[in-house]
Amino acid sequence: MTKNWTALALTAVAATACAGPPHSRMSPATTARARPTPAIVNDAATSMASVMDRVLGQAGFQGAFLVAVDERVILAKGYGFSDRAGRVSVTPSTAFWTASIAKSFTATAVMRLAETGRLRLAEPVGAHLTGLPDDWRRMTIAHLLSHTSGIGQNYASDGVADRAAALSAICARPLAHPPGEGWTYSNDAYSVLAMVVEVVSGQLYERYVEREVLARAGLTNTGFWSAPPPRLAELADPALDEGRRASWGFRGGTGIATSAEDLHRWWLGLRAGAVLRPASVALMQSPKARVNDRLSAGYGWFQERSGHGRAVLWTRGTDQSQENAALYALSELGLVVIALSHREGDRDPITKRLALKSIEIFEDALDR
Repeated sequence: MTKNWTALALTAVAATACAGPPHSRMSPATTARARPTPAIVNDAATSMASVMDRVLGQAGFQGAFLVAVDERVILAKGYGFSDRAGRVSVTPSTAFWTASIAKSFTATAVMRLAETGRLRLAEPVGAHLTGLPDDWRRMTIAHLLSHTSGIGQNYASDGVADRAAALSAICARPLAHPPGEGWTYSNDAYSVLAMVVEVVSGQLYERYVEREVLARAGLTNTGFWSAPPPRLAELADPALDEGRRASWGFRGGTGIATSAEDLHRWWLGLRAGAVLRPASVALMQSPKARVNDRLSAGYGWFQERSGHGRAVLWTRGTDQSQENAALYALSELGLVVIALSHREGDRDPITKRLALKSIEIFEDALDR
């Protein structure tokens, strides 16, 4: 029932949000667009946040939602309950599992090692890991980061606690294509990156990320599959909460839980150069591989165009456990939209739909 209400609300929200005097919309492909003033951006973001707050409350959304323009938080709110019994309310500090948003943290850890001269993105994976198949010889760190390594979405490391055994399981699967000659999304590729982080740093993946990534960004409510943060929302299926065990399937590609407030700090820390140098952030977040006609992949981040032609940068994730999360940003205007939930995490997760609808409403208000 909740999912039906949410879908109906998102369908109806555009009409209520965009009502007003008719206006002509500039086509970004043919007309130069004047940069809006900060006051206009803030007004459009405030209008959008007001609409989304009303709709989420009416629709029975279960999760956390945040809208900000740079450091200014316009809306940060929890909806529904974080426990299955319906006793603990969600707040902006409630932590949720974020599925593939973990890749943005792993990519940053690798970039940090590159900045400190401990590895090079262009060097082969075999410079750090041994026992690799012959067809991996041309595979580089950059290939793993951009999903162009050829490693498939096999989940081969799921349930495997030992690093060497997990690598063997991944290597046992044939490549989908030669390294650098195609694009194949892969959790296992990011598990391999987590292994590289451990070998190069001499620390556990979680320890290195905690010290060199989370701490530098000022994150205080973010944790790992092996050590979750406090105030963690329960998953929809109690068996999943109770069955947590060591697994390389939850290192690198998934397995990080965080809150809306911490994801906002994460975004601000990257933009401010607190975690990486600005040049490294730009390299990480810029397009490296074309996924389709409208979507490109960077290192742990994706790039596409909004309905009004602006550049949208995002990281998001979903899983069969129903965990799903999204961080979408219009970087040129400072707008960031963050949504987290442990419900409606299917192939078209609710957090993705909320983020996209928010940007649509924001741009309609901005360009009216």
